[in-house]
Amino acid sequence: MGIIWQASAARAHHLQPQHAAAARVPRAAAGFTLVEMLIAMGLTLIMVVAIAEFYGYVGTTVKDGRAAIEMSAQVSNAATWLKSDLDLITVPVRPAADDGSGHGYLEVGEGIGYDLDPQNGTTISSTVDTDGDGIPDYISTANVSNLRGDTDDYLAFTIRSKGQSLVGQHLAIRGDPTSLVSVSSTLAEVVWYTGFTDENGDGDWDVGEETFLYRRQLLIVAPNASIQQIWGDFGSFVDAQNALREYWQSSDISASIRQGVNASGNTVFRIIPNSLVDVTRREHRFAHQNLRDSFPNPMLLNARLSAGTALPTGVASFSEFSYKGPNVGEDRLLSQLLAFDVRVFDPTAPIRADHLDATGLGTPADATDDAVGTVQPGDPGWTEAVANNYPFVGAGAYVDLGYNRYLVAPGVTSQFSSAAAVHPALSAAAATTYQTALGYTYDTWATSYERDGYNQRGGTADLATNGVDDDGNGLVDDPLERDTVPPYGYPLRGLQVKIRVYEPGTRQMRQATIIADFIHE
Repeated sequence: MGIIWQASAARAHHLQPQHAAAARVPRAAAGFTLVEMLIAMGLTLIMVVAIAEFYGYVGTTVKDGRAAIEMSAQVSNAATWLKSDLDLITVPVRPAADDGSGHGYLEVGEGIGYDLDPQNGTTISSTVDTDGDGIPDYISTANVSNLRGDTDDYLAFTIRSKGQSLVGQHLAIRGDPTSLVSVSSTLAEVVWYTGFTDENGDGDWDVGEETFLYRRQLLIVAPNASIQQIWGDFGSFVDAQNALREYWQSSDISASIRQGVNASGNTVFRIIPNSLVDVTRREHRFAHQNLRDSFPNPMLLNARLSAGTALPTGVASFSEFSYKGPNVGEDRLLSQLLAFDVRVFDPTAPIRADHLDATGLGTPADATDDAVGTVQPGDPGWTEAVANNYPFVGAGAYVDLGYNRYLVAPGVTSQFSSAAAVHPALSAAAATTYQTALGYTYDTWATSYERDGYNQRGGTADLATNGVDDDGNGLVDDPLERDTVPPYGYPLRGLQVKIRVYEPGTRQMRQATIIADFIHE
């Protein structure tokens, strides 16, 4: 046993130095090669870029979503407000209104531009391809492709609130803001109109100049013991008119200028609050030429002109009728406006096929000319449809007043296709002047023009109510003896208003369409 133990011990002793030497041999350090590091860095950069793109996309999506929500809410609020206003109209929408019954009025003004041609230039063809890019001009032309449309219409009418009073303010003393008091009424004159910032001062809208939608609400308070007259007597009509414009820049009362005589027997001009009967006549309405001898008392508010420009005689900038001072901007509902297009329903407006073969029965040689749809006044292709006498397929559409001006050679006859009517007794020159002043306007008019002791077209007063056959045609007080005729002598069955806005930060557009139906008994 002792021998065996010694041998084992000797073998163990012999092996120990070898194991110790092996433990001291250094191993190679672990690491990445240059290629591996470059690959890792590349993958990391790709991940960083992907994450950045993801968050950028999320941020843009959130921004666009917020802008879309805000813009949709603003357009929806404006549309709801306008629809609510139209539901409160006080007057039966047909001419001529009996102002003795105190119904008020409704007036629709169609500006010089229209949806396909906002600047009233050359109409846009649906077939002509001027630049040869294979796209018709009506698609590739900026006026259409940038979505800008009709922005110079206006809408004015009287409303009666249901129960709750309407509230406004009245500046009792000129130039004294401390004299501003609150006023309420259930009746008001409401005007929707547009304006723009004239950056270059040329008096007309240009690309890049922001357009706005305005709403003014002027309370009808007369008769009212607390407001009998505004700011005293004025020695001239011009002074009174300037004062009235200034008054409307801070106050919300419907008022107009009346000529009178003071205690000394001198002619003076006074600003008097209106009643509902007063505003039936054009000279008493907001932003119209005052006094009966300025008939047809044109609307002075002009969306194409701004302050500081050379304005035509009798025309005022829209900015002169908007809020100033501490209330500036309160009458502004929408910015970045692309369209405020007011159209009336014309039950006789023709609807035509968009090509020649409306039935679709053409031969294979001309099958491509077969109609696939219809066009109505204001649509691209309407001019060609009329010029080429494409088939008539129906009637009834919402149209711009005087839409015959779309055509090179007007050839359409319907209730609202032509310019405003004029009295047949007027000379050609007088008729032109009258139509220029009145414009394309639908008005509920007033029967009092025929019994106010004043002849609006000159000569002997009120021939249609004097009980005499003045024109010798065997008829007493016949229609030809009237002083005036309504611009469009038809009941208005409905209105369509399109409001379109643009959000430049996200390049989004939103549009709302408001329809108002008027039922006539």
